[in-house]
Amino acid sequence: MRNTTTRGILQRLSEGIVQGAEGYVFELERRGYIKAGPYVPEVVLDFPEAVKELHREFLRAGSEVMVALTYYAHREKLKDVGRENDLERMNRQAVRLANEIAREGDALVAGNICNTWAYDPGNAGETSRLVRAMYEEQLTWAVEEGIDFVISETNDYLGEALIALEVIKQFGLPAMVTLASVQSNATRDGYDYVGKNPLYSKLLRCRPAGAIQNHCAQSYLRVPAYTCWRACLPARTRTILIQPL
Repeated sequence: MRNTTTRGILQRLSEGIVQGAEGYVFELERRGYIKAGPYVPEVVLDFPEAVKELHREFLRAGSEVMVALTYYAHREKLKDVGRENDLERMNRQAVRLANEIAREGDALVAGNICNTWAYDPGNAGETSRLVRAMYEEQLTWAVEEGIDFVISETNDYLGEALIALEVIKQFGLPAMVTLASVQSNATRDGYDYVGKNPLYSKLLRCRPAGAIQNHCAQSYLRVPAYTCWRACLPARTRTILIQPL
């Protein structure tokens, strides 16, 4: 069932800061519901009440965004744990759980896609097609179940982030694109976070991206002053603040 909020992400951003919360996978692993290593959100099907409880805790703490727990719920990862046949059911259930709790507090629901470990810039043609197909099937199910915008997160290749952004645009939804800055100065495919190589301008040319963010792999990274929204996710708290830049 779709969420019933009347104020979308773009309207809320026009009015000020939007606060959300992340860290679902690590928190549920800490509580014993997700296996460290693969970090596949099997909990969505196996222990749905645990997922709803964490959503509710975030809502009560002030989060305006319930993130559907589909991080690593893509075809490549589910193959690794022998649950590929649960792919559609897991993705749909995650959005339904997020919507159920979002209705308790007029919160938004964010669809969620992430790095796939399938993208290879040395074989960009073939691997881009694989990545695009995984994103398209995940977001098809998410849109059918009802989401307000999409978070594409922990991208360590700009090329993969751009594929995610293009797919999100196909569905006509606002996007929040996040980068996992696991290398100190540049993405794995060689684009500087700041400086001469214009990573952010490449993302912004593919607008409308709702926000650009540095993810929790590093606690702080300066974003150049482009006209867009900036998402800030402190590493220790995993709290998202989306604000005008």
